[in-house]
Amino acid sequence: MHSSNVTIIDYEYSMYMERSYDLGNHFIEWMVENECEEYPGFEFCIDKAPTKEQKRAMAEIYLQEWSLKAPTKQEIKTLVWEADVLSLASLVVWALWALIHLTDSTLERRDWGYGEYALQRYRYYYILKDQLFPQEALVIN
Repeated sequence: MHSSNVTIIDYEYSMYMERSYDLGNHFIEWMVENECEEYPGFEFCIDKAPTKEQKRAMAEIYLQEWSLKAPTKQEIKTLVWEADVLSLASLVVWALWALIHLTDSTLERRDWGYGEYALQRYRYYYILKDQLFPQEALVIN
């Protein structure tokens, strides 16, 4: 990222949220195209996920703006880790959102794949969870 300005505005919720959750959700949204012409109306592309370097660059810019000083490598690493972990929560929230809309009989837009959207979010949840928390790392002796 070469821009000197970064502005993050959460128009959708219009409330304070844990910054790591918002950043994690932002990283997840890199993979979603919500305006597709054909059913299901969206495309979820794991190959569009931000790289580790892109995440670090975004975290560095965010922390620089927030603290008005250069962040340490540890601060950047911590924010990226927190964002990755809380992106799991974001995936669950959006999957639940889709399931609620799938069952809403008053919804005007029935041509959008809410069930498929929920499935894609849950599928990526398990992929990401396994990347962040490999089973062998969770074994308690």
